[in-house]
Amino acid sequence: MLAKKWAESIDPKKKPYDVLLDEYNEGSDAERLSNIFSELKPQLVQLLDKIRSTDKYKKQRSALPKIVKEKQELACRRILKLMQLPKDRTVFSVSPHPFTTTIARDDVRITTRYTDIVIAFSATMHEAGHALYELNMPKEYRYTFVDDAPGMAAHESQSIFWEVVGQSEEFWKGYFTKFKKDTGIKISKSDWYELYNQIKPSYIRVTADELTYGLHIILRFEIERDIFNGKLKIEDAKKEWNKKFKEMFGIKVKNDNDGILQDMHWSTGNFGYFPCYELGRMYAVQFYEKMLKDVKGAKKLIANQKFGPITKWLEHKVHSKGRTMLIDEICKKATGKGLDTSLFVEYLEKKYKKIYGF
Repeated sequence: MLAKKWAESIDPKKKPYDVLLDEYNEGSDAERLSNIFSELKPQLVQLLDKIRSTDKYKKQRSALPKIVKEKQELACRRILKLMQLPKDRTVFSVSPHPFTTTIARDDVRITTRYTDIVIAFSATMHEAGHALYELNMPKEYRYTFVDDAPGMAAHESQSIFWEVVGQSEEFWKGYFTKFKKDTGIKISKSDWYELYNQIKPSYIRVTADELTYGLHIILRFEIERDIFNGKLKIEDAKKEWNKKFKEMFGIKVKNDNDGILQDMHWSTGNFGYFPCYELGRMYAVQFYEKMLKDVKGAKKLIANQKFGPITKWLEHKVHSKGRTMLIDEICKKATGKGLDTSLFVEYLEKKYKKIYGF
């Protein structure tokens, strides 16, 4: 395997998978991630089972209201304006898969896609979070090796932070009227909030809800880890994927497009990348919960889309650190503790208990 040979050439003294994990999130190794995900996995499965047992889950509507592209774009451009993404330093466009790319410190490009309104809106907030992180790097770090994020988990934490804001009840209490005007959506505020946040296990990672997304990542991590430590042969990976997916999600994989071939990461040799997504999600929630305590009237600010003080908090606590410290150090300084799985689970439990009534 070329990725393994590459890792061995980088640091022959370390295990190849640890080298790859460290490349994407400095300080990561398989042992620590195994401990984190082995603690998180059963709690996510248990919470999913609780939700599935409720009448609300069994009766929830799955079809999203159809919103034409032009109206989706109107809603997306409004939220970018409210998030204060500077027009003179950013470009907003469309692509099959949303992404952010930094051309220069004052030239950041983001995209979204208009397959449906939830994907379009959440992806726009997500990519804008990446952009704000890039644009708020300290000027004194420019042209130095610390003028960057300390890894992809840090970067994902800043984009997912804004997803958490956009999925919150506070946000939709104040924003729904504007959103309804832009999209012409015919649904009540409470129904829309529940639809936007509904838990719906599915085959595809990129469209997963915030609970089952973690299971998608843990599945991929376990397969990567076991391939690199010799416990799993590559030719057996498909069988293992399908088995683990059934165990975690309770649904059977029907074809490889919905299964092991859905992502581009492995085909391009990007082993070790996947864990960053869920680590970023956990860091994001930890930052969000601490921001609510630190920023005066934060929930009211969110309801009124007065995001300035919230962005300033992120800039001071996270963006200003650049790559001068690892993400766990940044988290400790910002929240008082390193990554805490229990805070993430508590956030999910509290939120979805209120929505589904289990």
